[in-house]
Amino acid sequence: MLSFNPFIKKEGKIPEPHLAKSFRVLAFISLIAVIVMWVTGIILAILIYGGFNLGWSFHVKLFGATLILLTSLLVNVHLKKCSQNQIPPNQTLMKYSASLARLGLILAIAGAIWTFV
Repeated sequence: MLSFNPFIKKEGKIPEPHLAKSFRVLAFISLIAVIVMWVTGIILAILIYGGFNLGWSFHVKLFGATLILLTSLLVNVHLKKCSQNQIPPNQTLMKYSASLARLGLILAIAGAIWTFV
């Protein structure tokens, strides 16, 4: 997901304003991208397959996509609060959110491959 400069991580400093703003913009763009993928996926599932009854692997894919969406939302809210309070982002939260998003990506890809191939 988001990776901060290792020196900023090590020293626990607040990122420079332009760097922090770019992190927030990238996090917001990723949130918008995930929402667009969700909406178009729902529309396509209904139009092409007539609903969501595509088996357990499709639900694994949806669970993975939900993890990605929730993680992206969490990171966006956290970065906004940190920028408003002028504090550095919580590195533990960022680390676990990146791991959770990766897990969601693996589940989503594996579920999609198993469902649609």
